[in-house]
Amino acid sequence: MPPERNRLLPSWMLAPPGPVESQLGGSSPSDKKLSSFAEKTIYSIFHLLRDELFSERLSRKKGVLQRLDPRTKLLMSLSLLVTLSFLHKIWLLGLTYAILLILALMSHVGFWYFLRRVWLFVPLVTGILALPATLNWVTPGNPLWILHRFRQDFQYGHWSFPQTLAFSDNGLRSALLFISRVGVSVSIVVLLTLTTPWQRLLRALRVLGVPQFFVFVLGMTYRYIHLFLSLMLDLHFGKKSRTLRASRWSQDQKWVASRMGYLFKRSHNLGESVYSAMLARGFQGEPKILEELEWSRSDLLAMTITVSLCGALGLLQRLLV
Repeated sequence: MPPERNRLLPSWMLAPPGPVESQLGGSSPSDKKLSSFAEKTIYSIFHLLRDELFSERLSRKKGVLQRLDPRTKLLMSLSLLVTLSFLHKIWLLGLTYAILLILALMSHVGFWYFLRRVWLFVPLVTGILALPATLNWVTPGNPLWILHRFRQDFQYGHWSFPQTLAFSDNGLRSALLFISRVGVSVSIVVLLTLTTPWQRLLRALRVLGVPQFFVFVLGMTYRYIHLFLSLMLDLHFGKKSRTLRASRWSQDQKWVASRMGYLFKRSHNLGESVYSAMLARGFQGEPKILEELEWSRSDLLAMTITVSLCGALGLLQRLLV
């Protein structure tokens, strides 16, 4: 475009368009006030799709865990989860978590990203569940922080309660052990999902005896969830682009109800169309998968190391009891 023609255009038309992530991805509901339900929905769907795409990119990288067969990683994860259920020493859980962090770094998973995926919500949720166990009425022990002192001991039915209500040392130790075990267990599952494409992870369920048709249905469900999320995002973007002023709350509710009905009808019609297309292509109730999973020497080595690690953790637990 000639320079003299550029001077006839306003500056906002000449500005290069920025990516959507710069407008929505860098902000949060606390940083940016979302004025309508459409903006809130767009924000939520955008971040859900962005996180999922980022996880898929991680699973395609050339890391240590990405090179392994998904069945191997599934068996490794199950072995570690079973072993964790028998560990009662916090330092053993810490040792296991340190190994997970090393594996995450060797698999090109960001250190802080991996920590945020687990420890932003695990202490809150498990802490609420473990809070009653920290009291001396539930877990007897030496009182560390007295909450209330009654006049005397009392009894309720078959249960007797001491005069002092306090946080006990045994209760806090049990709560810390519970939170640590849940955090390490969730970290194992998160590392598995971050380093394995979802479709291959579903196929790995066959090693546990899950029927192939059930795995096929799960894969189709996962794929079409993303399709309808994109459709919902388009619907809300369309409404926002056609909205000149804020509408009444009742009108927004009617619009949401109508879009829910539209999505239900669209999903039903799409399901019928896809099934008819599958029948037209020879589908007879059992899906045929072209890609075959193959074991390698790396898988055998990884399983050997995992079994040895589980045995060593179990032996340390027994020796230190």
